Amino acid sequence: MIIFSAGFAGFLSLISFYTLGQGFYYHLLPTLLSVTIMLACFGYELIKTVFKPQFAVYGVIFFSYAIALVMFYEGLMKLPTHSQFKQMVLAQKLQEHCPQPDCTFLFNGETNWPAFQLKMYSDAEFGSRFTSHWFLPKIATDMALKHQNMDGLMTDERQKQYLQTFAALIHKDFGRYKPDVLFLQREEPHGGIDINFWNFYSYYMPLTAEKNNYELTETFTYDRGQYFQGTSFGNETIHTIDVFTRRSPENERQTSDILNNSIEE
Repeated sequence: MIIFSAGFAGFLSLISFYTLGQGFYYHLLPTLLSVTIMLACFGYELIKTVFKPQFAVYGVIFFSYAIALVMFYEGLMKLPTHSQFKQMVLAQKLQEHCPQPDCTFLFNGETNWPAFQLKMYSDAEFGSRFTSHWFLPKIATDMALKHQNMDGLMTDERQKQYLQTFAALIHKDFGRYKPDVLFLQREEPHGGIDINFWNFYSYYMPLTAEKNNYELTETFTYDRGQYFQGTSFGNETIHTIDVFTRRSPENERQTSDILNNSIEE
Protein backbone atom coordinates (compact mmCIF):
# COMPACT_ATOMS: atom_id res chain seq x y z
CA MET A 1 0.00 0.00 0.00
CA ILE A 2 2.86 2.42 0.84
CA ILE A 3 4.59 1.57 -2.45
CA PHE A 4 1.44 2.33 -4.44
CA SER A 5 0.68 5.53 -2.50
CA ALA A 6 4.20 6.90 -2.92
CA GLY A 7 4.21 6.11 -6.63
CA PHE A 8 0.81 7.72 -7.12
CA ALA A 9 1.93 10.84 -5.20
CA GLY A 10 5.03 11.07 -7.38
CA PHE A 11 2.89 10.84 -10.51
CA LEU A 12 0.52 13.59 -9.32
CA SER A 13 3.36 15.96 -8.40
CA LEU A 14 4.96 15.34 -11.80
CA ILE A 15 1.75 16.49 -13.47
CA SER A 16 1.86 19.76 -11.55
CA PHE A 17 5.49 20.31 -12.62
CA TYR A 18 4.63 20.11 -16.31
CA THR A 19 1.36 21.99 -15.89
CA LEU A 20 3.11 24.94 -14.23
CA GLY A 21 5.81 24.82 -16.88
CA GLN A 22 8.17 26.95 -14.82
CA GLY A 23 11.18 24.75 -15.53
CA PHE A 24 12.64 25.10 -12.05
CA TYR A 25 14.45 21.96 -10.96
CA TYR A 26 13.41 22.28 -7.32
CA HIS A 27 9.77 21.91 -8.42
CA LEU A 28 10.67 18.27 -9.08
CA LEU A 29 11.64 17.64 -5.45
CA PRO A 30 8.18 16.31 -4.41
CA THR A 31 8.32 13.83 -7.30
CA LEU A 32 11.87 12.74 -6.52
CA LEU A 33 11.05 12.32 -2.84
CA SER A 34 7.94 10.23 -3.57
CA VAL A 35 9.74 8.02 -6.07
CA THR A 36 12.63 7.54 -3.66
CA ILE A 37 10.21 6.41 -0.93
CA MET A 38 8.48 4.06 -3.35
CA LEU A 39 11.75 2.48 -4.51
CA ALA A 40 13.05 2.25 -0.95
CA CYS A 41 9.95 0.37 0.21
CA PHE A 42 10.11 -1.88 -2.82
CA GLY A 43 13.80 -2.57 -2.12
CA TYR A 44 13.04 -3.35 1.51
CA GLU A 45 10.44 -5.94 0.59
CA LEU A 46 12.71 -7.43 -2.06
CA ILE A 47 15.73 -7.72 0.23
CA LYS A 48 13.60 -9.10 3.07
CA THR A 49 12.24 -11.80 0.77
CA VAL A 50 15.48 -12.82 -0.93
CA PHE A 51 17.93 -12.35 1.95
CA LYS A 52 17.71 -12.48 5.71
CA PRO A 53 15.37 -9.92 7.30
CA GLN A 54 18.17 -8.30 9.34
CA PHE A 55 19.89 -7.27 6.11
CA ALA A 56 16.77 -5.52 4.86
CA VAL A 57 17.19 -2.31 6.89
CA TYR A 58 20.83 -1.80 5.89
CA GLY A 59 20.11 -2.67 2.31
CA VAL A 60 17.21 -0.29 1.98
CA ILE A 61 19.23 2.60 3.45
CA PHE A 62 21.98 2.06 0.88
CA PHE A 63 19.41 1.54 -1.87
CA SER A 64 17.57 4.77 -1.00
CA TYR A 65 20.70 6.88 -0.96
CA ALA A 66 21.86 5.43 -4.27
CA ILE A 67 18.54 6.08 -6.00
CA ALA A 68 18.24 9.60 -4.59
CA LEU A 69 21.78 10.56 -5.66
CA VAL A 70 21.28 9.21 -9.17
CA MET A 71 17.99 11.06 -9.67
CA PHE A 72 19.16 14.35 -8.17
CA TYR A 73 22.51 14.48 -9.90
CA GLU A 74 21.14 13.32 -13.24
CA GLY A 75 19.05 16.49 -13.42
CA LEU A 76 21.58 18.81 -11.85
CA MET A 77 24.36 17.75 -14.21
CA LYS A 78 22.52 19.45 -17.09
CA LEU A 79 22.23 22.78 -15.31
CA PRO A 80 25.05 25.38 -15.34
CA THR A 81 27.67 24.95 -12.65
CA HIS A 82 28.63 27.81 -10.34
CA SER A 83 31.65 28.72 -12.42
CA GLN A 84 29.70 28.41 -15.68
CA PHE A 85 26.94 30.72 -14.44
CA LYS A 86 29.49 33.42 -13.61
CA GLN A 87 30.72 33.29 -17.21
CA MET A 88 27.25 33.49 -18.78
CA VAL A 89 25.86 36.66 -20.25
CA LEU A 90 23.63 37.89 -17.38
CA ALA A 91 26.34 37.63 -14.73
CA GLN A 92 28.87 39.20 -17.10
CA LYS A 93 26.59 42.13 -17.90
CA LEU A 94 25.91 42.73 -14.22
CA GLN A 95 29.62 42.72 -13.48
CA GLU A 96 30.20 45.11 -16.38
CA HIS A 97 27.55 47.65 -15.39
CA CYS A 98 27.52 47.15 -11.63
CA PRO A 99 31.08 46.26 -10.52
CA GLN A 100 31.24 48.05 -7.16
CA PRO A 101 30.27 46.12 -4.01
CA ASP A 102 27.79 48.82 -2.99
CA CYS A 103 26.17 48.96 -6.44
CA THR A 104 22.41 48.33 -6.56
CA PHE A 105 20.54 46.87 -9.52
CA LEU A 106 16.99 46.06 -10.55
CA PHE A 107 16.11 43.18 -12.86
CA ASN A 108 12.56 43.13 -14.19
CA GLY A 109 11.70 39.92 -16.04
CA GLU A 110 9.04 37.25 -16.40
CA THR A 111 10.04 35.40 -13.21
CA ASN A 112 12.19 36.02 -10.16
CA TRP A 113 15.07 33.61 -10.91
CA PRO A 114 17.44 36.21 -12.51
CA ALA A 115 17.18 38.52 -9.50
CA PHE A 116 17.89 35.74 -6.99
CA GLN A 117 20.76 34.16 -8.90
CA LEU A 118 22.44 37.40 -9.91
CA LYS A 119 22.38 38.55 -6.30
CA MET A 120 23.83 35.22 -5.20
CA TYR A 121 26.72 35.35 -7.68
CA SER A 122 27.70 38.99 -7.21
CA ASP A 123 28.43 41.57 -4.52
CA ALA A 124 25.74 43.91 -5.86
CA GLU A 125 22.55 44.62 -3.93
CA PHE A 126 19.07 44.14 -5.36
CA GLY A 127 17.24 47.46 -5.41
CA SER A 128 13.58 46.54 -5.01
CA ARG A 129 11.16 44.52 -2.91
CA PHE A 130 9.84 42.95 -6.15
CA THR A 131 12.12 40.33 -7.69
CA SER A 132 9.64 40.20 -10.60
CA HIS A 133 6.44 42.03 -11.44
CA TRP A 134 4.36 38.87 -11.30
CA PHE A 135 1.15 40.89 -10.99
CA LEU A 136 1.41 42.58 -14.40
CA PRO A 137 -0.07 39.81 -16.63
CA LYS A 138 -3.20 39.44 -14.49
CA ILE A 139 -3.82 43.19 -14.37
CA ALA A 140 -3.11 43.47 -18.11
CA THR A 141 -5.59 40.66 -18.81
CA ASP A 142 -8.25 42.54 -16.88
CA MET A 143 -7.47 45.76 -18.74
CA ALA A 144 -7.67 43.95 -22.10
CA LEU A 145 -11.08 42.52 -21.25
CA LYS A 146 -12.34 45.97 -20.29
CA HIS A 147 -11.10 47.41 -23.59
CA GLN A 148 -13.15 44.76 -25.40
CA ASN A 149 -16.24 45.74 -23.38
CA MET A 150 -16.17 42.41 -21.58
CA ASP A 151 -16.46 41.68 -17.89
CA GLY A 152 -13.05 41.89 -16.25
CA LEU A 153 -11.59 39.91 -13.39
CA MET A 154 -12.07 42.84 -11.03
CA THR A 155 -14.07 46.04 -10.73
CA ASP A 156 -12.75 49.30 -12.17
CA GLU A 157 -12.18 50.60 -8.67
CA ARG A 158 -10.23 47.51 -7.61
CA GLN A 159 -8.13 47.61 -10.78
CA LYS A 160 -7.28 51.27 -10.17
CA GLN A 161 -6.45 50.48 -6.54
CA TYR A 162 -4.04 47.70 -7.55
CA LEU A 163 -2.34 49.86 -10.16
CA GLN A 164 -1.86 52.76 -7.77
CA THR A 165 -0.68 50.52 -4.94
CA PHE A 166 1.96 48.64 -6.93
CA ALA A 167 3.18 51.77 -8.71
CA ALA A 168 3.52 53.61 -5.40
CA LEU A 169 5.48 50.73 -3.86
CA ILE A 170 7.82 50.55 -6.85
CA HIS A 171 8.35 54.31 -6.74
CA LYS A 172 9.06 54.10 -3.02
CA ASP A 173 11.74 51.49 -3.73
CA PHE A 174 13.36 53.81 -6.27
CA GLY A 175 13.59 56.45 -3.58
CA ARG A 176 14.91 54.02 -0.97
CA TYR A 177 17.42 51.98 -2.98
CA LYS A 178 18.20 54.39 -5.84
CA PRO A 179 19.23 51.51 -8.13
CA ASP A 180 22.37 52.28 -10.12
CA VAL A 181 21.45 49.97 -12.99
CA LEU A 182 18.13 48.74 -14.38
CA PHE A 183 17.90 45.55 -16.43
CA LEU A 184 14.46 45.78 -18.06
CA GLN A 185 13.32 42.82 -20.13
CA ARG A 186 11.24 43.64 -23.18
CA GLU A 187 7.87 41.92 -23.10
CA GLU A 188 5.37 41.10 -25.81
CA PRO A 189 1.97 42.84 -25.47
CA HIS A 190 -0.33 40.93 -23.14
CA GLY A 191 -3.82 40.91 -24.59
CA GLY A 192 -2.94 44.02 -26.56
CA ILE A 193 -1.67 45.79 -23.42
CA ASP A 194 1.94 47.03 -23.38
CA ILE A 195 3.46 45.66 -20.16
CA ASN A 196 6.99 46.96 -20.71
CA PHE A 197 8.18 48.67 -17.55
CA TRP A 198 8.24 52.38 -18.41
CA ASN A 199 5.26 52.21 -20.76
CA PHE A 200 2.99 50.30 -18.41
CA TYR A 201 3.62 52.65 -15.49
CA SER A 202 3.35 55.80 -17.60
CA TYR A 203 0.07 56.69 -15.85
CA TYR A 204 1.87 57.21 -12.53
CA MET A 205 3.67 60.55 -12.80
CA PRO A 206 6.13 60.14 -9.87
CA LEU A 207 7.41 56.84 -11.29
CA THR A 208 7.46 58.17 -14.86
CA ALA A 209 9.63 61.06 -13.68
CA GLU A 210 12.21 58.57 -12.41
CA LYS A 211 12.96 57.61 -16.02
CA ASN A 212 14.65 60.99 -16.48
CA ASN A 213 17.24 59.95 -13.89
CA TYR A 214 18.40 57.10 -16.17
CA GLU A 215 19.81 56.74 -19.64
CA LEU A 216 19.76 53.75 -21.95
CA THR A 217 23.35 52.52 -22.19
CA GLU A 218 23.05 49.08 -23.82
CA THR A 219 20.68 46.53 -25.27
CA PHE A 220 21.61 42.84 -25.33
CA THR A 221 19.96 39.46 -25.75
CA TYR A 222 20.29 36.17 -23.89
CA ASP A 223 18.92 32.67 -24.31
CA ARG A 224 16.90 31.63 -21.27
CA GLY A 225 17.10 27.98 -22.32
CA GLN A 226 20.85 27.93 -21.62
CA TYR A 227 20.08 28.42 -17.92
CA PHE A 228 17.53 25.57 -17.73
CA GLN A 229 18.97 22.66 -19.69
CA GLY A 230 17.19 19.42 -18.87
CA THR A 231 13.94 21.12 -17.79
CA SER A 232 10.76 22.24 -19.54
CA PHE A 233 12.40 25.68 -19.93
CA GLY A 234 15.37 24.21 -21.79
CA ASN A 235 14.22 25.21 -25.29
CA GLU A 236 15.83 28.22 -26.94
CA THR A 237 14.03 31.37 -25.83
CA ILE A 238 15.68 34.68 -26.71
CA HIS A 239 14.98 37.66 -24.45
CA THR A 240 16.02 41.26 -25.04
CA ILE A 241 17.25 43.36 -22.13
CA ASP A 242 17.52 47.15 -22.06
CA VAL A 243 20.15 48.41 -19.61
CA PHE A 244 19.50 51.80 -18.03
CA THR A 245 22.27 53.43 -15.99
CA ARG A 246 21.61 56.09 -13.39
CA ARG A 247 22.84 59.52 -14.48
CA SER A 248 25.66 61.19 -12.59
CA PRO A 249 24.49 63.63 -9.86
CA GLU A 250 25.40 66.71 -11.89
CA ASN A 251 23.28 65.47 -14.84
CA GLU A 252 20.49 63.91 -12.84
CA ARG A 253 17.12 65.59 -13.02
CA GLN A 254 15.49 65.32 -9.64
CA THR A 255 11.99 63.84 -9.56
CA SER A 256 10.65 66.72 -7.47
CA ASP A 257 11.82 69.29 -10.05
CA ILE A 258 10.15 67.39 -12.88
CA LEU A 259 6.91 67.10 -10.94
CA ASN A 260 6.96 70.82 -10.10
CA ASN A 261 7.54 71.72 -13.75
CA SER A 262 4.66 69.49 -14.78
CA ILE A 263 2.35 71.20 -12.28
CA GLU A 264 3.40 74.67 -13.43
CA GLU A 265 2.76 73.75 -17.07
